[in-house]
Amino acid sequence: MSRPILSWVAVFAAAACTAVPDAENVTARPPAAQQPAPEAPSPQPLASINIPSGRCGMTLWMASGSGIEPIFQSLDVTTATMNLDGNAAPLQLEEQSGPIQLGMRARQVFKPVSDHKTTEHVELKLEWGDRFPGGLYVRGGTLTVSGADGWGRVLPVAGIAGCKA
Repeated sequence: MSRPILSWVAVFAAAACTAVPDAENVTARPPAAQQPAPEAPSPQPLASINIPSGRCGMTLWMASGSGIEPIFQSLDVTTATMNLDGNAAPLQLEEQSGPIQLGMRARQVFKPVSDHKTTEHVELKLEWGDRFPGGLYVRGGTLTVSGADGWGRVLPVAGIAGCKA
């Protein structure tokens, strides 16, 4: 019984040896040109987060290393600013929904005002926190930056919203 099994093993081994090309006859193929993987725009810290007197706004931060960095600021509900891929990106509110606080809703979608080639839209989903005199905390949420190429970057955020006298 072991003799037929050994015969089959010999047949398969011979077939495997003939299927392997001779090392001298193998030509190396050049590697295919690799395109870098597409990526969503990368938010960077804002230079200034000052809310002008007499206006209302919101500033959102993300954790970075051992600290936090301001990455989003909206003023008077309808306009916002981010620094995306090293370029200032003014944004305009397109839609909003959900619970309202200080005239702002918990879900907001912004589009770039100018032709920001890498950004399609920025979406906020916020959880409102405790109130303080003149404002309230943004306990947490997500900021999603969607690229024109379809890729998205989701960042956990927290912050404050308020009005400056």
